[in-house]
Amino acid sequence: AEPGAIITRVSVASRQHTVAFVLSASGAVSSAFQCALVRNSGARTTRHRVRYTHCGEVRVYRHLRAGSYTFFARAVGPGKIDRTPVRRSFSIS
Repeated sequence: AEPGAIITRVSVASRQHTVAFVLSASGAVSSAFQCALVRNSGARTTRHRVRYTHCGEVRVYRHLRAGSYTFFARAVGPGKIDRTPVRRSFSIS
């Protein structure tokens, strides 16, 4: 089966400008993930190129500026990458 990422927990601490994601996976996975965080900027967000970097089961972002963001995660398995990344939008005020 193709690997698939699942967001099992999200913790947004808006006053501390921090967000944490806990990931798990389904399918043929070696517990490896790739994550990306995009700061939303109106209509341009959908055209923004998402740049993934290696991440673990827990991904924390600190020192975020006020605004709206979208987090993306995809699972990586033996020779395969999840073609349908999960996403979660949130705001920091």
